[in-house]
Amino acid sequence: MDIADLEFNMDYSMASDLREVPADVDEMHRGVKSLIHKAIDVNDELVRAKIYSHIGFYSRLILDLEQSQDYYEKSYALFEKHKKKLSCFSIKIQLAVTYVWMRKFSKADSFFNNALKICRESNAEQIGKFEGKILESYAKSKFEQRCVSLAKEMLAEALDLSIAKGDIDQINKSKSLLTIVSKAETISN
Repeated sequence: MDIADLEFNMDYSMASDLREVPADVDEMHRGVKSLIHKAIDVNDELVRAKIYSHIGFYSRLILDLEQSQDYYEKSYALFEKHKKKLSCFSIKIQLAVTYVWMRKFSKADSFFNNALKICRESNAEQIGKFEGKILESYAKSKFEQRCVSLAKEMLAEALDLSIAKGDIDQINKSKSLLTIVSKAETISN
């Protein structure tokens, strides 16, 4: 299931609060409904798990946070059933971001902290690839908690990781997030 195949505008951008916002909320609502119907028709559980993760993501963007949590949990359960550990780890990161949006900071931050520890202690390259994403998500949580300096430190660390990997898209994203946080830090000082 490729999101590009949807006939709805599922585009989003980054707002000054570091949250993704839909380009067209009504279109995204229709797109989420379409994804829910597609998930029902899919027999392959791994494809369904991927669709569920998309529903979780876009539900968060349209601020249906309970639905976001629900579909991330469904996605996780299917990936876990099929022993897809990396997919489970990825879904947990996204679920923790939904917790941030729900203002369940201790739950989210506990996961981010443990996930960073796993990344830093693991020799597995696939696990290490998540470190930048976790730092970015953790930074967004800290930013929402008004810990702007800590958020800036985490984003700078995520940028360094992106530079080391040569990931141009992630470098640009990290720079953009850092610019927003730096402006907020200047205003708060």
